Amino acid sequence: MSVRRQLPVHSPIALAGLSAATVAAITRRRVPLSRVTAALRREFATPRVLLTDSGTSALVAALRLGVGKGNIVAVPGYSCFDVASAVRFARVKARVYDLDPRTLSPDLDSLDAALRRGAKAVLVTHLFGYPADMHAVAEVAQRYGALVIEDAAQGIGATLDGKPLGAFGALSILSFGRGKGVTGGRGGALLINDPRFDAVAAETAAALGPPPHGWSELFVSTAQWMLGRPWLYGIPARIPALHLGETVYHRAHEPRSMSAAAAALVSRAPRGLAGRMRIAAILTRAVEEGGDIAAIAVADKARPSYLRYAIVDSGRRSPSPDIGVLRGYPSSLAYLEAMRPALVGDEVALPGADRLVKSLFTLPTHGLVRSADLEMATEWLRVPARLLVKARAERDSLSQAGR
Repeated sequence: MSVRRQLPVHSPIALAGLSAATVAAITRRRVPLSRVTAALRREFATPRVLLTDSGTSALVAALRLGVGKGNIVAVPGYSCFDVASAVRFARVKARVYDLDPRTLSPDLDSLDAALRRGAKAVLVTHLFGYPADMHAVAEVAQRYGALVIEDAAQGIGATLDGKPLGAFGALSILSFGRGKGVTGGRGGALLINDPRFDAVAAETAAALGPPPHGWSELFVSTAQWMLGRPWLYGIPARIPALHLGETVYHRAHEPRSMSAAAAALVSRAPRGLAGRMRIAAILTRAVEEGGDIAAIAVADKARPSYLRYAIVDSGRRSPSPDIGVLRGYPSSLAYLEAMRPALVGDEVALPGADRLVKSLFTLPTHGLVRSADLEMATEWLRVPARLLVKARAERDSLSQAGR
């Protein structure tokens, strides 16, 4: 039995990063955290950065600061289940708004309705590295005096109008977990871009506590470096308890500081953006030949980072895990059982999110994708159209014979 299986998403880890993380874990020095903080301040032109143990923890902190216990935040109907985890743990309420399945951006009419019905803030997520239309969201939010919280966990490396995703929200979050554009094994960041929160930022930072050593992050990253290769990935991928390639709900916990080891890994992590852009261009050409599928439309002046390449299918395709082609999230947040206690009643229909659940697929774009993998991926994109052409030709042939 072949153990080769392409990873659906992969974050590159440098051997030098693992070495630095080992030293950081042993010494528990704060220097790596200071380096990461300084680098994020420069990249995002933000005055305050809080480094957390995960993107989910960063979102919990953002919801506590920007929404508050018992108040309502508008959240996207189609998103990572960690959004539900953070909402529940922060003890805020939620209204769910729809997405435009063509762009993965908020459906503005649906967002307007959620804010009109009492949401104090809106959470916008950049899915799979595709920039959401933050300018349009800001206009809608401004009409209601609502705060914009930007979830750029999947958006590292992407830009809108030349600015990096994460620079548009009053509060923005990043994630450095496994499978993100930059990884520390675990870890996240809260970017505080609005001076209204300066007074409470120091209290939030102090509550995170001192950075732990990060032995678990070092172990996870070392295992990923060793086994996160197509010729070996089939081994852990076939262990059900690991849930690799699956979307699973995990409970959030009290936010803690990023570890010393995770910070060392983040500070030395390669991004591989140019390679992902090249693969995305090849896949886009194949989509144009596929006939019955649509690539996600990219807004003007937006540059996706293509953490994964997303398409919406007409219903003829099936996942192909061996080449890293998987469906997106298995449920709308509106129907996620764990989310229900946080939802405000009388929720509206979400046709865009429902379509994405049924029809969205993602293809790998990372640096371990080789020419043979690309050939199989483009074949997967093109085959249904070929079958349609063949069926049409056979039908025409039978019609001609019957005359």
